Formats: sequence, structure tokens, C-alpha cells
Amino acid sequence: MSTKVYVLSDVIDGKCDQTAGILRSRPGLVTMDVVEGSPHIVFVVEAAERQSLSELTISALASVESMTEGVKLLPTWDGDSTLVNSDPAYTNRTNKARSGAVAEDR
Repeated sequence: MSTKVYVLSDVIDGKCDQTAGILRSRPGLVTMDVVEGSPHIVFVVEAAERQSLSELTISALASVESMTEGVKLLPTWDGDSTLVNSDPAYTNRTNKARSGAVAEDR
């Protein structure tokens, strides 16, 4: 059974098309939509196992990190695995360091 994560991302003004183009080429990405308002891009990454899923997701996010302002991850739960981590600090990431603020969400 495959596992997947829904990724909701805000994109820096004027970078939506470039971000979407880069993400379309990422392995594991099964669907992606540019939407009106925030979040600007919603995409799904899928893999056969959770370890591969995390690696593919991190790789996709790293490929567009300089163009995104915030990301929310919504991993699916297949009922057989233990829940990943429901702590909001895990599923929410804001690039506060880029603006000079120190991330103190934890």
C-alpha cells in the first residue's frame, strides 16, 4: 500500500509558474494544482513506504525552498502505521529565518 502527503505551499509573488514547473519534474509527485489565494500550490507526493515518502517530500520542498514562504504537510494515515507526528510544529513550516526572525515555534 502506498502512502502519501498533501503539501500546501504559499509562493513568493511572481514565482508561482516557476515553482510549479520545477515541482512537475519531481519524482513521487502524483498531482499538483495552482490555486487561487493561499495556499498557492497544492501537490501530492506518493511512495510505497514512509521513509521513501519523507525523502521524496524533502527533496521536492528543497527544490523550491527559495520560492516558498510557508508549507503545511498533511500526511495520510493508513491505519496500520503509527501516526507520524500530529504536533503542529511538525506539519507547519514557515521560513521565518529568511525574513530575519528566529523560528521559535517549538
